[in-house]
Amino acid sequence: MRSISETCSRRKTPTGCHTVKDIQTVQPFPSNGLLHKNLGPPLAVLKSQILTVQDRTYSYVVRSIKHDFETNTFEQHGSGPNFQGGVLTLCTCKHQMRSSQAANDWKGVWVAGFTSRTIHEGKHWLFYLAKIKFAYESHADLWSESRYSRCEGGARSLPR
Repeated sequence: MRSISETCSRRKTPTGCHTVKDIQTVQPFPSNGLLHKNLGPPLAVLKSQILTVQDRTYSYVVRSIKHDFETNTFEQHGSGPNFQGGVLTLCTCKHQMRSSQAANDWKGVWVAGFTSRTIHEGKHWLFYLAKIKFAYESHADLWSESRYSRCEGGARSLPR
């Protein structure tokens, strides 16, 4: 008979124990709304929409993106960027980037998140591209923003 610790140290054992790797979740892509509508435009469409843009841009590698070889898709395994609730937020990622200038200086800046070259075909792939509409000095300022309304369970989301 195996001990509990011996059993739980293996993946998907008969006892139902799982490793942290087993229970790690993937952040789902939006299934409706503006973020869903703008998922995966063809390159020609994206180029036509941003070709003449002269705004400032900040780019970085999103290290929490993984490649799912079964579906040949990219998956977000982290909390930032967060694209849940109808908005894209960078609250938990890139602290050094966010704190490099005042919140008002970020308005209108484009942010491009790329995959690491090491995860698929030795190339950086564009994971997301967003223009900053609102920026806040702190998480508390974002949380108390008047555009947000209280939802069930204490979570917040933009009014529909």
